[in-house]
Amino acid sequence: MAATVSTTSWLDATRLLGLAVGSRCGTGSGARVSSAPGLVAAVRNGLPLSAIGAVSRGSGVPAEAIVTALRIPARTFARRKAAKQLNADESDRLSRLARTIAFALNVLGKRASAWLSAPNRAVGGATPLSLLDTDVGVRQVEEVLERIRHGIAS
Repeated sequence: MAATVSTTSWLDATRLLGLAVGSRCGTGSGARVSSAPGLVAAVRNGLPLSAIGAVSRGSGVPAEAIVTALRIPARTFARRKAAKQLNADESDRLSRLARTIAFALNVLGKRASAWLSAPNRAVGGATPLSLLDTDVGVRQVEEVLERIRHGIAS
């Protein structure tokens, strides 16, 4: 089954990231997050650190779990806190994670956070959240969500 990249729109991810549609984002970028290209520009310029908290609040996934999934070492994260900004690579990983969590919320509703945090046989006994640190893991989780969405046992 193909990955579900188009199943969740850039708009769902933008809202989960806490970015107001039509707002300016990034340091000095002037990028307007009112389209998919606007989100690309915001990610390239670095998302605000507050986007991590927004994803946490919007999904129920603890911020610490999100930081772990982003693979940001503690010392680097301390520097990001001081700058209040993620770099482009971290922003890309966060937007990918937000897109996948938004898809889980669309498919599972309020149960998404629990589902993401529970071991799942369909992904080899790992928690889906633990797989969101790589593109291959994201695709695996999206495929399981797609099966659930279509009523196929997973």
